[in-house]
Amino acid sequence: MQKKRVLIVANDGLEIGGIQSVIMTIVRGLYNEYELDLVSFTKDKTYFEDEFLSHGGKIFKIYRYSGNSNFRKRLDFYIRAPHLYHKMLKILSQTEYDVVHCHNFFEAGICLLAAKKKKVPVRICHSHSTYKPDEKINFARRFYEYVYRRLIRKNATVKIGCSKLACEYLYLKQPAIIVNNGIDLDKFSLEKYKQVRKKKNRFIQIGRFEKSKNHIFALQVFKIVHKKLKEAELVLIGEGSMEMEIRSNVEEMGLSEAVHFLSADANIPLELAKSNYMLFPSTYEGLGIVAIEAQAMDVICFASTGVPKEADCCLCKFLELNKGSTYWAEEILNYISQHENQPCRSQMHRYDIKNISKEYMQIYNGQVDNV
Repeated sequence: MQKKRVLIVANDGLEIGGIQSVIMTIVRGLYNEYELDLVSFTKDKTYFEDEFLSHGGKIFKIYRYSGNSNFRKRLDFYIRAPHLYHKMLKILSQTEYDVVHCHNFFEAGICLLAAKKKKVPVRICHSHSTYKPDEKINFARRFYEYVYRRLIRKNATVKIGCSKLACEYLYLKQPAIIVNNGIDLDKFSLEKYKQVRKKKNRFIQIGRFEKSKNHIFALQVFKIVHKKLKEAELVLIGEGSMEMEIRSNVEEMGLSEAVHFLSADANIPLELAKSNYMLFPSTYEGLGIVAIEAQAMDVICFASTGVPKEADCCLCKFLELNKGSTYWAEEILNYISQHENQPCRSQMHRYDIKNISKEYMQIYNGQVDNV
């Protein structure tokens, strides 16, 4: 029996990141069942491309403006719809696809319009993010969102999201299905790393060095914690535009000996196996898959209330950002003093990729819709 063909539309490329990890987890779970191709929006070769190609798929490139001009970026953001539509039509004319699965937020509306034009039967919009607290919503942006939400509503056969907040952000009151971000529990397994000893009071933060991940706040919290727990250390894993600023803050705070930087391609399961606690003070998250991975490795997560409650597998402790870094540090120190010898095992079954893959198969096979 011939495999069904699925075209996955990425948000950017296949660089290291949360959405990319979700895409690759889907690919690893389903490449034996479906022919999977991908649309990418980056010129440069990105981290997961070789792995994706090794599973037999093709990668189509649709380029966006990637220069340094903020004006050009903004202009491109608002006017690139015709270019995207015609490129998608060209791709969809080359191969007859059974499914188009879009991860590119509002622009999914354009891709799904092209997919409907080409009579693709299963057309999926997948929301991964929530409202940004500092996002300026001017008239142009409101009009843009209004038009693209209508396109999504009219052209998607299935609307899904990684959390209730992610669904509400992109679809408002339209019906949508929550599909949990799956993780590979064979990879994120304490049994696999049973020879690795957790270091006492080792903190970790994983995520791109960007404003939304709130690294400066995390450093302020850790500085207070470190004054009380001299042996405490913090490992920062990632890359991004704020890396130099974050490194400068580490030096200015006198934390150079206690804070360590690792690249985004570090062995995440191993680093989690060594750690006790995760700092996760994001200003917003669609879900926060790194928190799921951390809990699978029995790492306690101190998360902001900008992280959806669905991320809690019994090891998340939610704290409000507006109460400040001192409050966070005091709560963390209180928790450590009361719980350091009390192990807690998280319940991960609802995020097991083996279970999540079955949900995707039902959607891809046309057994689920919410038009």
